[in-house]
Amino acid sequence: MELIVYHDDNYPTSWISREQSGRMVNYLKSKGFLERNAEDLAKWMEKSIDEDTCFKSLVVFSQDVIPQTVCHSPSPSILIRTYLDYGGSVVWIGDVPFYYIGPHPKRRLKPLRDDALRDTFDVLKDRGGKLVEKRGRRGCFSVLGVVPVYIDFPSSKIRLSEEGKSFGLRSTWYSNRPIIIRGLSNFQKKVKILGTSKPLHVRSTKKSVGYAEEKEEKSIPLSSAMDLVSKIIGFISATVAALAAFASLILSGFTTPATLVIAALVFSLVYGIVHGIYWVLRSRETFASAWFKNFCTQHPSTGFLRIWDFSPDRITDQMLEELNNIALAMTERNKASKNSRESSHPL
Repeated sequence: MELIVYHDDNYPTSWISREQSGRMVNYLKSKGFLERNAEDLAKWMEKSIDEDTCFKSLVVFSQDVIPQTVCHSPSPSILIRTYLDYGGSVVWIGDVPFYYIGPHPKRRLKPLRDDALRDTFDVLKDRGGKLVEKRGRRGCFSVLGVVPVYIDFPSSKIRLSEEGKSFGLRSTWYSNRPIIIRGLSNFQKKVKILGTSKPLHVRSTKKSVGYAEEKEEKSIPLSSAMDLVSKIIGFISATVAALAAFASLILSGFTTPATLVIAALVFSLVYGIVHGIYWVLRSRETFASAWFKNFCTQHPSTGFLRIWDFSPDRITDQMLEELNNIALAMTERNKASKNSRESSHPL
């Protein structure tokens, strides 16, 4: 297996600082990883695709802004997605994947407005003054097919699943950018959930007014909106049922005070059932803070691994060791899967 770590000081980074990125690279190189900059990473991916050796490799991104060399636009036809489609593996930490694109350092950028040929984007700067293209959540969805949400004030740490532990995850964290996995919507298990969080309030949109400053849209939090809708539907359904029961009793000649009691009981029962159904569905609603998605059916143990969806103040020695173990665990899973397929289909 060829283990790669991406790092390029000429390209921007978001939540992962330059110092943290440098420590990560030095540690992984000491464990046998090869460092690739943006240009070399693109050439290496193209070669791996041409030679059909993507499944024999894994890339850790030490910077959480994707370079333009492997992602020229937010779409499933970009180079890094092709690498995943051919069985490559990626480990991503920090800010939302593909939320920002790092343009070539010599490229002159300006925001596009009212351009019918291309999607608009915002031009911002990272903390080091390097330009970034902000593509937002549509970048993540277009490339990976998952929907990230915003949690700025998580109430508790994530809970690791058994499968998450099998990937080598050990430490937990306060999730800031999970993806939505609702109820039975993941019945095909396209996304393996490795760590979950259930925040009280989730905001689905933000309006950027600068790289470091973001302004919240004036909207009802997603969870609060769902709760309000369930109450309205429950109230309407219960009222209709109670009125129907009341009318039926009157028409039957039962016009005693018991009529009101029975109607009230019907109202309470129907409202309780409707609201109960809502909370059952809500209890199945999960936000995945660590997850894995395969893009190549021939190599089911390869794909995109998302961990540590928060802005770390520092990368500890324990985290570095865990990151290396996670990468090794992924390569071992791939080897085991490959050997299993070969034994099932001998020549």
